[in-house]
Amino acid sequence: MLEVCDLVALDADALVGLWQYILAHDLVSQVRMGPVAEDDPIPLLVQEPSKLGRRVGEGLFLRVVDAERALALRRYARSGRLAIELRGDADCDWNEGVFELEADGDERRVKQTSGVPDLTLPPRSLAVLVAGHSTASQLSRAGLLDAKDEHVLALADAMFATSHRPFCPDGF
Repeated sequence: MLEVCDLVALDADALVGLWQYILAHDLVSQVRMGPVAEDDPIPLLVQEPSKLGRRVGEGLFLRVVDAERALALRRYARSGRLAIELRGDADCDWNEGVFELEADGDERRVKQTSGVPDLTLPPRSLAVLVAGHSTASQLSRAGLLDAKDEHVLALADAMFATSHRPFCPDGF
């Protein structure tokens, strides 16, 4: 058995090359891989992905304790304006309220407002949305986010889009 603890590649060619190297060991009948990201492309590249024995587990723990600052510091994939209401944050009551987010390229402005929200969500949904783990549409389908309409959901999906889902390979 060959055990791979960490495998990190900057692009698809490097990833395929590393796997070719791993699989080239002729006395190995089984490869055990350490944690990999949920959006790892290897299942798309093999003939029988079910034989990989993949398991999904928790690996990233995030709690937003300053919603205004977290929204202002994050980069956005698209320009836009959203009024986001955070509701049900008993542990960080200063996060309760509506935050108006305006993003335009590298410029981001966030301010607390009394306006009508486009999105309403609890703290756990804000954390996965800010991290890029789940889209606004996914959260809405799960009943963890309320949106004013489908156009708002599409805008939120586009603004919060990431090229990769967050991943922490090291346990703690």
